[in-house]
Amino acid sequence: MYSKNRPGARFPGKRKQNSAHATQNTPDVLLLENPKPPSSSTENVVDEAKVKQYLQKLSLPQEENPSACIKFVISVSESRKFTPELQDEWQKLFDISSISISEENPFSVDQIVTLHGNLRQVSCAALFFSFFLCSKVNNIVKTEPFTLKSSNYHLDVLIEASPLQMEKLASKFPAQSMDYSAYDNNLNLHMATLHGDFTSLFNSIVFIFQRFRYDKYLSANVEQYPITRAHDGDKLFQREEVNKEVLARNKNDLLQYIYTQAYLQS
Repeated sequence: MYSKNRPGARFPGKRKQNSAHATQNTPDVLLLENPKPPSSSTENVVDEAKVKQYLQKLSLPQEENPSACIKFVISVSESRKFTPELQDEWQKLFDISSISISEENPFSVDQIVTLHGNLRQVSCAALFFSFFLCSKVNNIVKTEPFTLKSSNYHLDVLIEASPLQMEKLASKFPAQSMDYSAYDNNLNLHMATLHGDFTSLFNSIVFIFQRFRYDKYLSANVEQYPITRAHDGDKLFQREEVNKEVLARNKNDLLQYIYTQAYLQS
């Protein structure tokens, strides 16, 4: 039995009045509402014309401008944005010898873009591909800024080098600007994901392809596994450091469980 003098006494007759009064005084942030997507702004993405002008001003650290070939990886859905007409337009714009995209593989989500020409020109063209992919094709929510000074551009380049050479190459880059892995079952072929702003990406591409040229994989077909790689999901959204730690911990727990089960069954 509840006392009328107790603060927590129950009075069914007054329950509705108290509830209604509380609802009226409840701040709007506590009410259930339909979420509103963040507003997008055209100012978040720099105009293509300005990017093209900016790229024309980039120069090599030395006077020589040797011939070069650059290969990088895009997804099947991304490749469909690059029509033959657009490829011809960019080939003329950047004054490169050729742009080619590998045929679709029914068992892989990857396609390989190959650029031939002089080092400066193909580096600028690769950089414009990165801008187009990041700011146009994959910019779904349109809240992330992509300007001339933004450092959120990236490109997955293929490098033909031995594991030791790749290890030495990676040591020359800040940890956050490059990560790499062997590319499927292709001997001495690695995929390096380069991160940075326009200037740092351009310098990274030039630095790499001044030192590494394709030998076996200049004309040979690159073997592709029928899998979707773990890194593909990284391009869909940004992960906070806390989430990365949780993912790493869960991954270790999963591997520990697999090893334990394999040991018990052996």
